[in-house]
Parts: sequence; C-alpha cells; structure tokens
Amino acid sequence: MTGRQYFLPMPLNTQLVHLAASNFVKYGRQRVGSWTEAELSQPTSVFASITNRCNLHCLQCDIPLTGDRKAELTTHQWKKIIGELRSWLGKTLIRWSGGEPFVRKDLIDLIEYSSRIGVLTGVNTNGHYIDQKMAERMAEANVFNVNLSLDGMKKGHDFVRGPGQFDRVVAAARHLNKARQQTKTNTKIIIKVTVMETNLDELLDLCDLVASEDWDALSVSTLEETFSTSEPDVEWWKKSRLFVKDHKKLDDVIDRLKTRTDVMFNSQEHLESMKAYYRNPEIPTPSNFKCHVGRDHFRVAANGDVVMCPFKGTIGNLAHQSPWEIWKSDAAEQRRDEILACRKKCLIGCLYKRNVREYAGVLMKLF
Repeated sequence: MTGRQYFLPMPLNTQLVHLAASNFVKYGRQRVGSWTEAELSQPTSVFASITNRCNLHCLQCDIPLTGDRKAELTTHQWKKIIGELRSWLGKTLIRWSGGEPFVRKDLIDLIEYSSRIGVLTGVNTNGHYIDQKMAERMAEANVFNVNLSLDGMKKGHDFVRGPGQFDRVVAAARHLNKARQQTKTNTKIIIKVTVMETNLDELLDLCDLVASEDWDALSVSTLEETFSTSEPDVEWWKKSRLFVKDHKKLDDVIDRLKTRTDVMFNSQEHLESMKAYYRNPEIPTPSNFKCHVGRDHFRVAANGDVVMCPFKGTIGNLAHQSPWEIWKSDAAEQRRDEILACRKKCLIGCLYKRNVREYAGVLMKLF
C-alpha cells in the first residue's frame, strides 16, 4: 500500500449518513420552492465532466469528437470550484465523468483534494487507466462509488469499445475490489451497461459476473442520442445499428433482469419502461410528468459551463461566476420553465421513483 493518509476523520458510512441528512434538508427546500415559486432550493446532484477527450472511440458515442484540451479548466480552477461547492452546499457528492475522466492525470489529485475538504466523490470511467496503484489511491481517498462501463461480456463489449477492453475493465474492477479490502474502505463498484442490439444475449451473463466477482451492483441504461450532438436528430435511433430492434428478445431479457434483485440497481419501473422506449423513443412523457432536474441537477462541463439538463442550454460558467450566482440567475429560471414544459422521453435512471422495498434494497447495497 502507498501509506497515504487521505481518510476523513469519520468513516465513509458515517459520511453517507451526513450526506443523506444534508440532502433531506435540500429536498425539503426544493419542494417548498416548487410550491411557492420562490427559489429556495439547492441542487442535490452535482456532476462534473472534467474532459470530453477519451482514449477510446466507442460506436455508441461521439463525445470525444468534441474534446478540446485548451478549453478545459485547469487544476487550480477545479479546486476553486470544489471549494465553492463545499461552501455553498455543505456535505455533497461530486460525480466525475468525461469523455474518459482519467485522461486528465490530475483527476486523482482532485479526488484526494475533495476528500481532504469533506467532499465525497464518484467516478464514471471505462476503467482503462485503473491499475492497482490507482485503485489504492482511490480507496484511500474514500471514493464513494466507481461506475465502470461494461457493455456486455467479452464479445459484446469489445465489439463497441475495441479489442482487449473487456479484460481491461474486469482487471480494473478486481484492482478496486482488492484495494477496498486492503484499506477496509467501502468504495462501491457499480457496473454500468447500455442495452444494445449487440449485447442482449449477454446481459444475464453479466449479472452472473457481477455476483460471482462480489461487485456491488449492475446498472442498466438505454441507448440515447449522445449529449454532444449539436443538431438533434429525432430519427437518430432509426439509423443506429446498436438500437434494439428485436423487441421480443428485449421483453424476455427485461423480465429476467427484473428477477435479479440480488445485483440490479434499477427500479422495476425503470426496467419495465425500457420495453416501450425501444419500440419508439419519440413517444412523449405523460402531460402530468414533471421533470425535476431543474430543481436538483447541477452539471459542470469541461470548460466550466453549467447546465441542469444535458439537452438544454447553459445557465452560466464557473470560470467567471460563483455556483450560487448561476443557480439563482435569470438564465436558470428560464431553463427551469423549459424543463417543466419538456415532454422528451428520457430514461435517465434518476428520474424514476422506487417503492419502499426497492429503496431498502438500494440502501443495503450502498451500506
């Protein structure tokens, strides 16, 4: 082990209790704000895309095509932003992503800095750069969760991400598992898979892999039009060779995934909704559905731009403004109105409610 000391004074589970208490207060303020139209809320979901660059060029993603190293915030700017978010939100969790976030060699330094000032972190990664040394640094920095992209078993994953990538992800997950055992920390290893025509036959085997390796959960998502698309194409899914066309097989796989409560992170409703989505993602959401991302999502792009919804415009830039100024700005209010009026069919997992039993299952996985 490296011998670094980046643990906070309290164990990770205690930090999660504090985070839950902090978020409970924020949820209350969000609810009051939605009733009174007074802007009292603070976000409970903070996302930071540190770069659009990536070492891979996956078939389902065009984000790396928008990567520009010169436009990215510096390490110093990110540390300033992390500190401002801590001052504004109190106990909070920042979820780092990309592109591939570990293309930025300073990400691990930012994670360790966050740990020292009491900010929890999560990471979405393809796992390519996580060797044993990196895994140990992440565990010692009390990373809350690592979401590893694994789009099927070896055949399906390597088809969309490149030869040898399945083995790299599995190795990364095993390094993290070993590191958390050695450090006696509670970092969660979540396997993230996008449902595609090319991996329908492998999703149940992936459940078995997660269970056999003692990883924590499998999170399933739908194939979406990538967020980087400048001109949305309403018929993108008809042109995609990865979009699920075999609906009978899809229905069978979804029904069987719903029985795998030992590993599945998704709610039953979320899984069931995928059947209709893959038949026609253009069907709008019901008129009584109200998207909540305008009240609780704060997404920071690699250049400091802030959005609430990845499909809507910016509300400010953290290189020039404080997070609380952006959150209370006229641009933010305009986006909230647009989000409430939006009827786009989104299957982002956080939009779907869980029943009491499902919440209990998620808490057991987290703790």
